Amino acid sequence: MSHGTFENEAQPPMAEDIAEINRFHFNKIASSYITKPWQRELIQQLTTFVLSNLSWIGVDFISPSSEFEALESLRTSSIKPVRFLDYACGPGTLTAIFLPYITEAVGIDISENMVSMYNTRFAEDSEAPTPNLAKLQPRAVVGNFCYPDTETSPSAYLTDPVYHNFDFAAVGFGCHHFDNLPLCTSRLVSRLNPDGGVFMIADFFDKRSLSSSSPPKHQTADGHHTHDTSHQAPSPPETDHRSSMYGMTHPHGFTKEYVEKLLTDAGLTEIKIKPFDDAFKVEWENKAGEVKVEEMIGFLAVGTRRKV
Repeated sequence: MSHGTFENEAQPPMAEDIAEINRFHFNKIASSYITKPWQRELIQQLTTFVLSNLSWIGVDFISPSSEFEALESLRTSSIKPVRFLDYACGPGTLTAIFLPYITEAVGIDISENMVSMYNTRFAEDSEAPTPNLAKLQPRAVVGNFCYPDTETSPSAYLTDPVYHNFDFAAVGFGCHHFDNLPLCTSRLVSRLNPDGGVFMIADFFDKRSLSSSSPPKHQTADGHHTHDTSHQAPSPPETDHRSSMYGMTHPHGFTKEYVEKLLTDAGLTEIKIKPFDDAFKVEWENKAGEVKVEEMIGFLAVGTRRKV
């Protein structure tokens, strides 16, 4: 599936419509989204950390060591499928990381241009000798699970059965852009297999909530899209560089307590949170075009949906 590009939209939204602000922003930068050195470094760090924690994530992934056998087994229905939902998928960073370990990938993004980038990326790889691509080519569609009114935007909720019953769903560095993160999280969890589906967030911590005694050692890195403050106490007024950025609803990141409550309230159990081994650098650009380099601490958080 392919969409036309939207790079020539003249002006960003004037109203405080976070979804439209993000759609405009990511349509504008889609073609250059992962071209900067800090972005490529973060993607590499994210990839390394995820692959070193596959067992910890808790999904019954297929083994790439037997992928040709897995392909034949899939054709004869003797292998358990692993269906993956990549939400706020961007150009497909998480899909590419997990591709050897899954049997199907579906991306959803608010940005038409990001969806086009995703579909072009995996269409170009369709001739590659990767069994997973032969199994079911990844594809992405436009959607927004943060939108509060399903009646006025039914397509955003993608009611076809193909968009339900996923074994694994994840958001990679996108949650800090969501205008209604609890609603979006609950809707994503509702798309999981009710008997063991796993939900994962990759994002960054609110450094103000972390102990300064044992921060991860520094390593430059960076990557995909892809925040909120503690649920226990309000944050101080946001006056720093990140507060003036387009479309960032949680500019300081998340506390561990907030993430735990977010996943618990969405109905997940067996919740685990793991910080990245190393810090990474991000270039923040605000509305005035000013750029600031900052060191951040990333994390993975997972929870499992179980039948009640």
